[in-house]
Amino acid sequence: PTLIRVHYMYSSSELRRETRVPHKMKVNFQCEENFLIEYTSNLSQNGIYLTCKRPLSPGTRLELQFKVEEKSKPHFVNVLGEVIWVNNSDRNESGMGIRFINLDEISKEKIQNLIRRIAVL
Repeated sequence: PTLIRVHYMYSSSELRRETRVPHKMKVNFQCEENFLIEYTSNLSQNGIYLTCKRPLSPGTRLELQFKVEEKSKPHFVNVLGEVIWVNNSDRNESGMGIRFINLDEISKEKIQNLIRRIAVL
């Protein structure tokens, strides 16, 4: 699929409307013809922060897949994401903030439940 690069400007209040919790999980993603695996350092109901050495440009869209663990059985989230901002730090914190696009209601609920469980711990 052809990916369109679109640039947006967001204020810090728009970036942090939802509760973010620290959480490490593996995320598989596809950008153009490349299949990659990285790890999150935090997540919210509307997006994730992927830690990586070479962040993609803001506006880049990618197909994400990750597993949300539950007591009954794991739920696999498949969602389109868009890179909103990047951190090109020399430290181990470099990465990219990704906003979910058109996240289905079941996946929203599973992510919110995970965030609640993490916040309680």
